[in-house]
Amino acid sequence: MDKSKKIMIIVIIILAVIILGLVGTLVFVLLNNNANSNNENTDTITNETTNTVTNETVNNKATNKSTNNTTANKTANNTTTNKTANNTTNNTTTNTATKKDDTKKEIPYVEKNGIKVLTTAEEYSNPVYYYTTNTEETRDLVDVGAKFENNLATFKFYDYTVSKPDKNGNVEISFKYDEVIPIQYTREDYSYKEAYYYNTMASEPEIFDYYTGEIYLYNEYNESDSADSKEMKFNEIKWNGKTIKVGLYTENTYKWNGKETVKENVFKDEYRETTTYHLSVPKDYTGVMVALNKNGTTKQAFENTRNYRKKLSDLRKQAETDGKKSKELIEMEAKENTMTKLLESKVNSTPYKKDDFYVFKASTIKPKK
Repeated sequence: MDKSKKIMIIVIIILAVIILGLVGTLVFVLLNNNANSNNENTDTITNETTNTVTNETVNNKATNKSTNNTTANKTANNTTTNKTANNTTNNTTTNTATKKDDTKKEIPYVEKNGIKVLTTAEEYSNPVYYYTTNTEETRDLVDVGAKFENNLATFKFYDYTVSKPDKNGNVEISFKYDEVIPIQYTREDYSYKEAYYYNTMASEPEIFDYYTGEIYLYNEYNESDSADSKEMKFNEIKWNGKTIKVGLYTENTYKWNGKETVKENVFKDEYRETTTYHLSVPKDYTGVMVALNKNGTTKQAFENTRNYRKKLSDLRKQAETDGKKSKELIEMEAKENTMTKLLESKVNSTPYKKDDFYVFKASTIKPKK
């Protein structure tokens, strides 16, 4: 082989090597670019997926909060639709609701007994029982031949006031009522020659507690008694686990107009009494109620009351003689010093009915006459 051919072969080989090198380099570059392109695409997908998932997670949290709030409200209304993830919260809420439902709530006496409460304190009337007695200390009943007209006692309530709270948070409530009883009778028989009294027995208002129905005990004074001698009689009202102290005393003034002759054998008079109630109650207490018996004083009620008072008086006289109280007297006096409920009676065996009374809140009494 001549020299020129050898040189040609060498050049071809070198070119082939160079071309292969260039092709290899080109292939490498192309492969590398393709790999970078794939990596960029992967990053984009990953970022998009992460952002989407993150956003969904945030939205789920917000949704769960809304669901929890809604669930709490529904649970209070006895609706139960919850996910397992919310069971702890829901169970707690449900248990709390159950405890509240299990709590025994006391129903106020007035509501429990269906007693109608009037919206205003008006002027009310009820029947009066008239009777005659001798003028002795015993005041025994005597028949003087008098026939009384079937008249009514009228009661007008007014002058309701409330003081400012004292340092203990108590206020004094006061109000009045005027009681007027007309008397007219005909003397049909004059066989009874002795002096006599004509008398009346009226069913007066009861001041009681709205929540328990208990009638407040009170100390009674004449208006002429000194202010220093007037003290509240305190009653403990127990309601819903609390003890409320209510103090009460009354002041009374009364007078008779005087007997007048209308015509032969017919006489008239008029009895007037003004009673002022003074109560001490906590400033937020709203349970002071007034009740007036619609039926007034019947003959039976008069006899029961009179017999009860006579028995109590006789037992006390006997205790003075014996130097000690009998068991019966102790029981009667204990009853006298115990609050009874509105529809109960200390002297009548038959309880009152819910419709036997005019009932209204003391706070509805007008401030002026």
